[in-house]
Amino acid sequence: MKQLCIVIVTILSTFVSPPAMARRRSKKAAPDTADSPVAASPARTPATIEETIVRLVEEEQIREAQAEAKSSGLAEDRLTRVTGILLFAVGETTEAMDFLKRAHQENPSDPRIALYLAEALCAKKDFATARSLAEGVSNKVLAEQPRPWEPTFRKAKVLSWLHDTATAKTLYTSILEMPGASARFISDARVGLAEIASWQKDYDGAMRLLTPVLASTPGHVEATLVRGQVLEWQEKYKDAKGIYSAALQVHPNDAQLRWRLEKLSWVK
Repeated sequence: MKQLCIVIVTILSTFVSPPAMARRRSKKAAPDTADSPVAASPARTPATIEETIVRLVEEEQIREAQAEAKSSGLAEDRLTRVTGILLFAVGETTEAMDFLKRAHQENPSDPRIALYLAEALCAKKDFATARSLAEGVSNKVLAEQPRPWEPTFRKAKVLSWLHDTATAKTLYTSILEMPGASARFISDARVGLAEIASWQKDYDGAMRLLTPVLASTPGHVEATLVRGQVLEWQEKYKDAKGIYSAALQVHPNDAQLRWRLEKLSWVK
């Protein structure tokens, strides 16, 4: 046990966020909080520390999440969980799976870990196990989570990849109606719905869903990729090339955007 903790702390001290993680969505300027009342900080318990780390990961503040995990003093089981989440966030899927599998074995009823592991398994093309894990997390359990939009989105994304588009669409739509859901997850749910609409050849519907996302966050990578794909399917190659190029001005290191643009190099 002690040896595992040493390994985890070593990992938390050494991995860094790759350039592509910084980032997929445009950053907005931080609000001016000089005159805002300061909310009381919640008591630091293992559960609230983990929630803080996951929130930082979702906000793509990877170094801050890494520092929080390293200094948290969490017990081995919690450290195993957050290390798996952090490794997955920076693209170290194989290493992440080792920690996520261990965490899932220790607590198979935990929905967050089950869904992170399902997403990692999709990346490794183990679709049968990923489906079993995702479908094993009930909507009732999702609704009981502190921030239900996070695991709901993850389940929707996994099921979308597994072509269960009807269930994924229901889950994405539920996020739009959740009280307190963050703007980031509302945007991501819209993109998920737009992607499903595009697969079903409802191109107008996809574009309507993407419009508010790109208006509020110009250069949003996932929204741009879906919009560009729709334009390509409509043989509007010049328009697609233009939006990929514009998004690359915001995210010059994004490999998917660059690949899409290079694929259209023949378009004048």
